[in-house]
Amino acid sequence: MPNLKDVLVEVKASWAEAGAGLSVKDALRKHREREFRLLLAFGALMVVLLGVATWLLVTSGSQAAKTFGGLAGLGGGGCFAGLLRAWKDWSRTDLLVILVEEASKAQIATLFDKLINKL
Repeated sequence: MPNLKDVLVEVKASWAEAGAGLSVKDALRKHREREFRLLLAFGALMVVLLGVATWLLVTSGSQAAKTFGGLAGLGGGGCFAGLLRAWKDWSRTDLLVILVEEASKAQIATLFDKLINKL
C-alpha cells in the first residue's frame, strides 16, 4: 500500500507528461480515501480484537482461551500502531488537498520537494 511519499513521487514524475492541476488533486483525494478506509478497518479490527480478548479473559477458565485472549490483546497494540500511522498519513493528505486547491504549479512543486525530502 503506497504511503504519502510514494504518491507525491509518482505525481511529481507524471508532471513531465501532463498538466499538474487535476492529476495532483485526483491523486491526493484518491490516497485520502484509501487512508480513510484503512483507518476505519484498523479501528474496527482493534475494537473486535480487544472485545474478544476481554470476553475470553473474563468468561473463560481454560488456559488456552486465556492465552488466546492475551494474544488478541497484544494484536490490539499492533492495530493501534497501524491506526496512528493511517491517521497521520490521512491528516497530512487532507492538509495537502486544501493547500493544492489554491496553489500554483511552482508552489506545489516546491511543497512536494520539501515533503519528499522530509518524509
